[in-house]
Amino acid sequence: MKHLHVIIGLVIFTITSCDVVQKKDLELITEAPPKVVKVDSVELNDTIPHVKIGVQVWMKNNVQVDKFSDGREIKKVRSIKDWIKYNERHLPCCYLLKSGTYLYNAYVLLDSISICPPGYRLPVADDYLMLAAYLGGREQFTEKVMTKLAAYDWSVEDWNESTQSLYDRKISSNNKSGFGATKGGYLMNGELNEGDCSFYWINTASDSLNTQQKALYIGYCRQDVGQGIGNFALENGFSIRCI
Repeated sequence: MKHLHVIIGLVIFTITSCDVVQKKDLELITEAPPKVVKVDSVELNDTIPHVKIGVQVWMKNNVQVDKFSDGREIKKVRSIKDWIKYNERHLPCCYLLKSGTYLYNAYVLLDSISICPPGYRLPVADDYLMLAAYLGGREQFTEKVMTKLAAYDWSVEDWNESTQSLYDRKISSNNKSGFGATKGGYLMNGELNEGDCSFYWINTASDSLNTQQKALYIGYCRQDVGQGIGNFALENGFSIRCI
């Protein structure tokens, strides 16, 4: 009878132990759902830093992924030669700078699947114009607006009437908006810049043929490109910020 109690005890212990293991296994394979926060009735993933500017909610950082939101890969090229090759085939691709910044060609924007996370979308020109208006630019990207968007200083070439010569004038930013534009650099006409200014793609075509896309330029690193919103070839490599 004593042996029977021992056997029964071992059986119960074994069953209980298995039950504990199963519960632990279940805890390991069950992922916690992402935290969700509501901003103006819009549900956003709380793990993605965001900033509210006026009535707009922007991602606080640039997009830094090599996949579309459906998990499909965006080719990460490692040379200018490969960048040109993918652009010639009109294929989405990205380039990773030494700073860790991702640059994307505009074919990423033209894809049917968004690169933005759930709750966010690619900004159109009106979104950026509204942003400029809220920051005091009356839908114009004035120097005052730029300093509120950027988290870095830069210099511009100005003309000195008294000396009849060019001089460098420093512009100090304050990032009062919280947008936090960083020196993202660019890829343009085969030229790679590792971070003297910021270019952000805008999901608005420049013409009916869709040969160019609009982009926002902050800072100063090319004499032939003015600050603000301009039209750029699809083959350029710029940063992306979602709204």
